[in-house]
Amino acid sequence: MSRAFVKEHSQQKPIRIPPRASLPDDATNYVTPEGLKQLKQEKVNLEKEKSHLNLDNDDVQRRQMTLLNGKLQLLQERIDTARQIDPARQPSDEVRFGATVKLELMDANKTNQFQIVGVDQADFKKKKSPSSRPSHKL
Repeated sequence: MSRAFVKEHSQQKPIRIPPRASLPDDATNYVTPEGLKQLKQEKVNLEKEKSHLNLDNDDVQRRQMTLLNGKLQLLQERIDTARQIDPARQPSDEVRFGATVKLELMDANKTNQFQIVGVDQADFKKKKSPSSRPSHKL
């Protein structure tokens, strides 16, 4: 077929849905109560953004809708697989998911405190570090 018969907009790049933070293979998707609340709020925000789109023959808006639908699908999968762990119910003599851990740097005479959380809640600026192992005895 001659290029003259191809619609211009059909040559646009495919929409790339950004992946969520990956979980290790066969890992349980642990979340704190706050983490699950954040995931659900993210879903509300995406649905609100989606409801404000006007799809009156605007290719850009339709592409945005496709992007939002993809993000919502990935988010819903994460919510569906979430296993909530309440840090307050964890043993105090073990470092487990949800625990707050203090690290003392002897050389610098400095102490840092972190909470062990899931990949969706991890935020190093807020001192929330992703979990890599289920538990360690103190």
